[in-house]
Amino acid sequence: MTLGDLFVLAAALEVPPFALLAPLVTSSRVEVLPGQMLSEWDAVDWLAGDLTVGIETADNQITDAYELRFRFRVAMLQYVDAFHRAETAEGSAREIAIEGLSAQERYIDQLSKALNRLGVQHVPSASGGVAILRESRV
Repeated sequence: MTLGDLFVLAAALEVPPFALLAPLVTSSRVEVLPGQMLSEWDAVDWLAGDLTVGIETADNQITDAYELRFRFRVAMLQYVDAFHRAETAEGSAREIAIEGLSAQERYIDQLSKALNRLGVQHVPSASGGVAILRESRV
């Protein structure tokens, strides 16, 4: 079944496509993998990427890569927010914000290196924001 087939079937049944992937029924347990049961809400969390389940590989790279990518995305969003706060701050508040941004850059760099080790390519970098802010001091 293709994704388009799923959408057509959901429209024909007049249910959201998500309901076909993770039907929330009166049963409190759902078999997500052969022999592996989860609560229905844990199954929904797994489908959304908020929970990992035992997808076994030789070294669990799949599970780790998903978790690292999620953490990377969150860190990048926090970085952008921190950059804008540092950009508009003045005086000592600006210096404190820049130091926080520097720490965020180091964390993102660690996540990026971990993703590269797992074979995830084309990971964007957050480096440079601190240098830009330091150069733009008034």
